[in-house]
Amino acid sequence: MRTFAASFLLLLIGMGSATAQPAGPYVSGHVGASGGDGGGALIAGAAVGYMSPHRLAFELEIGVSPDVDFRPPPFAILTIFPAPTFESTGRLLWLQTNAIVTVVDAGKLRAAVVAGGGIVNVRRETSYSYAFAAPFFTFTGAPLPTIPISYLPPPSSTYTTIESALSLNAGGIVDYALTRRLRVGVDARYMHGFFSDPWKTARVAGRVQWQF
Repeated sequence: MRTFAASFLLLLIGMGSATAQPAGPYVSGHVGASGGDGGGALIAGAAVGYMSPHRLAFELEIGVSPDVDFRPPPFAILTIFPAPTFESTGRLLWLQTNAIVTVVDAGKLRAAVVAGGGIVNVRRETSYSYAFAAPFFTFTGAPLPTIPISYLPPPSSTYTTIESALSLNAGGIVDYALTRRLRVGVDARYMHGFFSDPWKTARVAGRVQWQF
């Protein structure tokens, strides 16, 4: 029984080493969806990396979510009735360096853990609009003093902010070798942006990798 178990283990090791992903540079791309802060959003990106002979890879990755819904700004204009309405949208750009460690490499199937960090940039456009209720009256029925029109904010406006922060990501990759150079699979990550109001999201994407 021990001899059979040892032989089976050696067979698996030999099979994994014989079909392991070859060392060298590679490029990859991913398209998928993210969910978390901001709700669901499309995310896409690409990476360039190098796989070492020891099943350890390093890569530089860029990803973008072009249309994200952000939370309303943390303030309100209490002196205006009815209260203004806010809409905040924009895009997220992730630039990260990742380390990928292969934990299973059997046959054409590979499973790996990935973690890294870098910078995330957010471009946000916030719009507000409101309508005045006229005339305003006090509880005694007397009209409020007239407010000069120059003191009133415009009925609608849009302003843009750009901010960058450190980021971290961690997750896993499972892929399958269609050929010696081409692999397809799934990439799942948790991603965190260290803004003053932290941004937390998870992504699941289809991944294609080409080995040179």
